[in-house]
Amino acid sequence: MSEITFGLYRVLGNDLPPRHGEMQTFKNVEFMLDNEYRADSLTQIFCLNRIADQAKVSRLKGMLDRAGVQYITIPFIQQTFDMFEEDSARIHYLTNLNAARNQCIDHGLKQFDVAFILDGASFFRREGWLPFEELVYRFPEEAVYAVPTHRAATFEEVLSPNFQPQIRERYEFGGGVVRVGIREPYLAFTSLADVRFDESLMYGRADKAELLYRLGFPGVWDAWEPKLRAEASQKMSAFAGTVKSAGWCVRLPSHSGQGDESNLQRGHERRIGLSNILRSLKKTA
Repeated sequence: MSEITFGLYRVLGNDLPPRHGEMQTFKNVEFMLDNEYRADSLTQIFCLNRIADQAKVSRLKGMLDRAGVQYITIPFIQQTFDMFEEDSARIHYLTNLNAARNQCIDHGLKQFDVAFILDGASFFRREGWLPFEELVYRFPEEAVYAVPTHRAATFEEVLSPNFQPQIRERYEFGGGVVRVGIREPYLAFTSLADVRFDESLMYGRADKAELLYRLGFPGVWDAWEPKLRAEASQKMSAFAGTVKSAGWCVRLPSHSGQGDESNLQRGHERRIGLSNILRSLKKTA
C-alpha cells in the first residue's frame, strides 16, 4: 500500500478571557512547535480564523514562518463586522468556527488523503497518534474517522513520561443531572465524506455535536440539543454508524482550571469572553 498522507489542521481563533488567557494562543502554539510528535506522513497547517487583533496575527505568522509551518488566513474585517446589526450575527462572523473547519477540510483534501480538523488547543503525543495512523492504514476506505480527547490540567502533565490519557469526562446538564462519557472527539475526513460542519450553527451551541448526530456517533452529546438531534436524523450521512475511532489527542490547558474541569463553567466563561470581545470591537466602530 502506498503511503497515506495526512493534513493536520488547527483552527486558531480569538482568545476569550476568562475562558482563555490573553496570550493563550501564543503559549499553545509555542508548546506545539517545540514539543509535538511529528510523523513523516503528516503536514501541519494552522488556520488563523478571524483573529481581530492584527498585532497578534502578525506575531503568529512570524512564529509559524520561523518554524517553517504552513498556515492559511481567514481575515477579520472590521468594516464587515460593523455591517451586522445584531450581536448574534457579529459573534457568528467573529467566531466563524464551522465555516473555518469546512474550509480546512476542502483545502486539505486537495492535497492529502486525510484532512484532520482540530481546535487550536490540541496536541498529539506519539502514543496518541500512532494508533490513529494504524487505524487509517487498516481501514483506508472510510469516509470519516474519530479520535477521543483528554483535557490536560498543566503543560507539565502533557509531557510527563507517566502520562495516562483520560478520555471520559463528567458532564453536568443542570438540575443535578450528570452523565459520564467520552469527550467530544476530533474528526478526520477523506474524499469519501458526504458531510461537512453546519455553518449556520453558533460557536458553543453543539457546533461539532450536530455533525456527530448525522454521523451516528453516540455519546453524552446526544442529550445536549434534542431538537437539533431530531433535525439531524432527517439528513444522516450515508456512512452513519460506521465511524471508527482510535488513538487520542490532548486538549491543552486553557488558563481557566475551573473551566477545564466543568462543562457548565466553560459555557459560562465562554459567554463572558464573547461579550467582552464584542464590546471591545464595537467601541472601535
